[in-house]
Amino acid sequence: MRKILVIALMVALIPFTTGCRLFGDYDSDGADLPTTTTTSNVTTIQPTITLAGDGTSVSNNIKAAYSLTGATVFIVESDGITENSTTATFTGTIWKFTANSAIAKTKFTSDGTNYKIKIKIKFANGKSAFCDTLVPVAIQGTTSTATNADNVTVSLTLALSATGEVTYTYTVTYTAVGATTTTTVTVTVTATGTSTATGTTATSFGTLFVEKITYAGTTETTLDSAGTVTGVDFATASFKVYFNTAVAAIPTTYSLSASNGVTTVSFSSSDNGVATASLDSTGKIMTLTVWGQKGTTKLDPNTTYTVTFTSATIYKSGSTTVTATIAEAGTTYKFTTAKAALASYDAKNSAGTSVKSGTTTVTVGSTAATISLTFNYGVTKPSDLLTASTYVFSKTKNGGTASTGTFANFFSAAALSTDAKTLTLTLKNALTAGTYVITYSSGSFTDANGKALDTTTSTTFTVN
Repeated sequence: MRKILVIALMVALIPFTTGCRLFGDYDSDGADLPTTTTTSNVTTIQPTITLAGDGTSVSNNIKAAYSLTGATVFIVESDGITENSTTATFTGTIWKFTANSAIAKTKFTSDGTNYKIKIKIKFANGKSAFCDTLVPVAIQGTTSTATNADNVTVSLTLALSATGEVTYTYTVTYTAVGATTTTTVTVTVTATGTSTATGTTATSFGTLFVEKITYAGTTETTLDSAGTVTGVDFATASFKVYFNTAVAAIPTTYSLSASNGVTTVSFSSSDNGVATASLDSTGKIMTLTVWGQKGTTKLDPNTTYTVTFTSATIYKSGSTTVTATIAEAGTTYKFTTAKAALASYDAKNSAGTSVKSGTTTVTVGSTAATISLTFNYGVTKPSDLLTASTYVFSKTKNGGTASTGTFANFFSAAALSTDAKTLTLTLKNALTAGTYVITYSSGSFTDANGKALDTTTSTTFTVN
C-alpha cells in the first residue's frame, strides 16, 4: 500500500517540474512571459537631457540670448554643489546632453516616489538656468537586472516670461520596473515656480537683465564663450548690449577688458574716451564702441581674447529700484580680431606726384615709379626681400600666360615707414606698355607681431 502512494505522488508532481501549466503553455509558441519584479535593481542613473532648438537658441520660445552654441549642461547632486558633466551632440534641431558617468541614486533627493534630478544649463552668455525634474524611483535599466539606468531621457522645452523667469515643460521617458515598454510623463513648470508635480522651481533672471551682447560688424553676430565670433575690428569695434526692457539711461561708467592669455587690455569710458556708448530710441539697445588703437593699451590683430564687460548700475526705465549691469558674475565671452590688412595705396611718378590711389586693387598708370602700400597695422619687411628667392611673384601681361619671378624681378627697392604701416615699392623701368597683374605668391610677410596678414586685399595690383 505504501508503494502505491509514492507512485501517485510522483505523478502529481510531473506538470510542475517540467515547467508547464496544468491548463497548457503560457502562449501559443511556448515562450515564457517576462518575469515580473516589484523592486528596482537600479543603483545609478545616467540620464540624457534633450533640448529642442534651431541650433542657436534653446527653443523658438526663448530669447536668442540663451544660445546652446557653447553652452554646457550639468546634472546637479542634492548637495547643490557637485555638478556632473555631460557631452553635447546636435542633430537637426535637437541638442542632446548625455551624462558622462553614472550617478549614484543616493546623490538625488527622494520622497520615496520620485528622485529630484536638478539640471543646470549654463548658456553661452554666461547665465545659468536650473530645471528641477522628477524621475520615478521604480525604474529599471535596459534589462530588469541592470543596475545602471542609462535609458532615462528628460526632454526640455524652455520659454522666458515677461518678468524674466525661465518656464519649462519636461517629458521624462523611462522604463518602469517589470515593464517591457517605456513610459512618458510630462510636467509643466510655470513662471511662479509651481508645477503639475511637487518639488520643482523656476529660475528667475529678474525684471531687468541683459539678453545678449553682439558684435556689430558687417554682419551682427552674438558673442559667446566658445569664441565663434571672428574678424572683430581691432581699431574700432562696436558691440550692442540688448536689454529685455527699456533702461533709463546709459550707465555712468562702462568698460571692456580683454585678455589674450598673456596680457590684459582695458578700454573704459573714463580713460580719454577709448570707449563710448549710445542708447537707441527704444531704450533697449546700448551700443558700446571700443577704440582699440587709441588708448595706452591696444588690441592686436589676429588674436583671440577672453572678454568681460562691466558697468555701473543701470536702472529700468521709470524705476529707481529695478537695476542691472552689463556684467554678470562669471560671464565671459571670446572673440578673435581681424588680421592686419591693406588699408590704402598711393602710386607716384618719378616727380613724387600721385597718379593713382585707392583702397581696393592697386591699379597704376605707366608713369608710376613707386607704389606705397599702407596697412591698418604695423608690418614687418623681411631683411632679405631684395635678395632671397622665397618671395615669389607672378606676372601676367595683357591677359597672357603668367610668368613667375622674385621680388627683384619686378621691384628695385622697398622701404618701410617709421610707424611700420607703409611699405613703398620702387618699380623697375623694364615694364613695357601693357596691362600687368603682379601677384604675390609666397614668402614670409607678416604684421609687426609676426602674424599672418590678410592677403585677400593686398596681393594683386595692375600696372598699365
